[in-house]
Amino acid sequence: MIYFERLGITQKWRKMFEECSGLKINFFSLKAVLATKKTPCISYCSKYTKRCSLNILEIYHNLQTQKYHLFECENGFKIALVPLRSNGQIVSLLYACQYKNLNEPKSTLKHYAQVLSETMNYLYKFECPLPAFSHLGQADHPKRILKDITQYLNQYFYQTNLSLKKISHDHKISYYHLSHLFKKQLGISFVKYLTRIRIAKSIKFLKNRKLTISQVAYAVGYDDPGYFCKVFKEHTNASPGSFRKKFYTSQNRLKKNSLEENKKNSHINHKAHMLAGA
Repeated sequence: MIYFERLGITQKWRKMFEECSGLKINFFSLKAVLATKKTPCISYCSKYTKRCSLNILEIYHNLQTQKYHLFECENGFKIALVPLRSNGQIVSLLYACQYKNLNEPKSTLKHYAQVLSETMNYLYKFECPLPAFSHLGQADHPKRILKDITQYLNQYFYQTNLSLKKISHDHKISYYHLSHLFKKQLGISFVKYLTRIRIAKSIKFLKNRKLTISQVAYAVGYDDPGYFCKVFKEHTNASPGSFRKKFYTSQNRLKKNSLEENKKNSHINHKAHMLAGA
């Protein structure tokens, strides 16, 4: 839940919602609440008491079939308790307190609670893959997702239809979430990562003279050889043809030097053999 709470899109929406509604929103760790039977103190409510925490626990048990629950605490605050669900199970609670405009009718808070429930559950569903951030505490799940996807890209780099949208759909993870993981964990975008793989593979293929430049382009997932040449030059400062020429020139030079060295060694060995015979 900490991961979901810290996502940029979650923070932006939360801030916008608080400014528009006058509500103060907090995320409660369900695991912590159930383990300690106590919720964290709320900074804007100096009268927040243990009794209030226990009231929330009682309400939680009645939220299994409700999208939200409205009540007024003993200190006069109107409150909406909104559950976040994954696979039908409550994994966290949103505590929205109407600490401003206290005279607004209950129907207004009800409307805000509906919007909060639908929006936050939608974000949670599409920004957090299925059991990724549940109350079971799988904090390393984002890295495992990224590991699976990078392995997939290294294996299927040759597919021309690879895109962030396709990969996110195939792996049941949101487009925004996957893009965020690449930039946060690897420091580069999805496109740049895939391009690096394809260029590295193309360098290996270019060493095979039997393959034309076009064939190399198709082999690494580009359906436009001209575009492949452009991308290759951007990353290596040489066209595929120039790279291949330089590689074989270097190889021929090394081969020639090796032959000359072998010839020289053979001549020296022959002299040594003659001297030994003398």
